[in-house]
Amino acid sequence: MKAQAYERVLEAARRLAGSPDLHDVLTVIIDALRDVLHADRASVFQYDMAQDEFYATRAHGLPGDLRLPANRGLIGEAARLRTSINVADASKDARFDPTISQRSGFVTGALLTLPLIDEAGALVGVAQVLHEAGNGRTFSDEDEEVARHLTDQAAMALRRATLLEAARRRDELEAELRIARLIQQSSLPKALPVLPGWSLAAHSAPATEAAGDAYDAIHAHGKLWLFMADAAGHGVGPALSVSQVLAMMRMGVYLGAPLEDVARHVNRQCAIDLPHGRFVTAFMGTIEPTTGSVTFVAAGQAPILIRRADGTFDSLCANAPPLGVDAELELEGPNTSQLSAADALLLISDGIFDARPAGGKALRANGVASALANAPTSADAMCASIVRVANTHRAGAPAEDDQTVLIAVRS
Repeated sequence: MKAQAYERVLEAARRLAGSPDLHDVLTVIIDALRDVLHADRASVFQYDMAQDEFYATRAHGLPGDLRLPANRGLIGEAARLRTSINVADASKDARFDPTISQRSGFVTGALLTLPLIDEAGALVGVAQVLHEAGNGRTFSDEDEEVARHLTDQAAMALRRATLLEAARRRDELEAELRIARLIQQSSLPKALPVLPGWSLAAHSAPATEAAGDAYDAIHAHGKLWLFMADAAGHGVGPALSVSQVLAMMRMGVYLGAPLEDVARHVNRQCAIDLPHGRFVTAFMGTIEPTTGSVTFVAAGQAPILIRRADGTFDSLCANAPPLGVDAELELEGPNTSQLSAADALLLISDGIFDARPAGGKALRANGVASALANAPTSADAMCASIVRVANTHRAGAPAEDDQTVLIAVRS
């Protein structure tokens, strides 16, 4: 290698080693390859192992969204053989894929293609250096040697920068998820209503940073309104869906809309907004504080448990499909029940009923009922008992779904 070329390679290596930024590293690689080899253009195609594709985010004269199958053209051949390919006239090589030239408008003449192999022997990408057709220039053996030295350094720098970029994005995502959880948790009621003759308690624990469960209890227009919503799945997507449902339910209550109207309008909007195949199960109910009369719409939310004063349980079924399944909510009529002194209405999400140890059976409603058979009758005590039995039943296994409980007890 000539001294001048050697100095250029060392300078490029220093620049590559000094930058942790992926964008900068890619820019240094393509500029160094072009300038050191006195070429017209250069490009780097990173390898996407999951998709088995190459994609160019930094290239002279190419769009930033170009993706190619990993087995196509000279790029794919160099990657497969793990060796450089030096072609004097690309148009005369059967392996040449004209897709890139067609996208860029650049007519390729001589073409040098080099795989980027990191220190662990993994393919991280492919680099290409190009002369324009018609200028009579080709790449010599010395050019190819210089390019290999450059790409050896480039592969290590690209691998390092890619890992740092992935870590940065992961940190940003985790920070955003923490903010999303904080916002969502702040949307839950800060305190439950205090009513003569009633006690209320609630618990909510997300399985991930953002929960697909939400609940509320509102005393408005002479009634106690209780809500629980559970979006299919858990994480950010379901959290957004369930927060929207909760906001719509609250608006209906504050406007004084009848229970059935609230359910129908919320369902219609869910059918419009939710992605195909997504839905939200929900309980929407009212309690007359003076009489203990309960009226509710259970849209796919079941079972609804009532613990009677004598320790027995009633299990109430859903009377409508989940929200968002169909634009028109088919109600079997709002169900009603009656709470007498020391009776409790228990709203419990699937994360409690489905709690299970690794490889074991789910807790189910029977397990919850057994835990409460001899429990104290206060809302706080029953809520604590439900959470405790679910955690004990999991035997250290992580929660597979969000866990939410909302309890109203008539004194």
